[in-house]
Amino acid sequence: MQSVRSTGIAHRKGTEYEKLIAKLNIDDENCQAEFDLILTKFAALFDLLLQAISLEPQPAPSDK
Repeated sequence: MQSVRSTGIAHRKGTEYEKLIAKLNIDDENCQAEFDLILTKFAALFDLLLQAISLEPQPAPSDK
């Protein structure tokens, strides 16, 4: 996300921005929808992280 911001908005786009957009398969013609998708993915990632840190530790499987 930082790469898109720094190569896009901060530097008024250019070849690095175009390369990054292509690499990430982002539709440059529909930035709002792409941004919404990125935020949705970040929210899902945060949910997974919260689940991971709130789970009680499980005992290690015993060797038999």
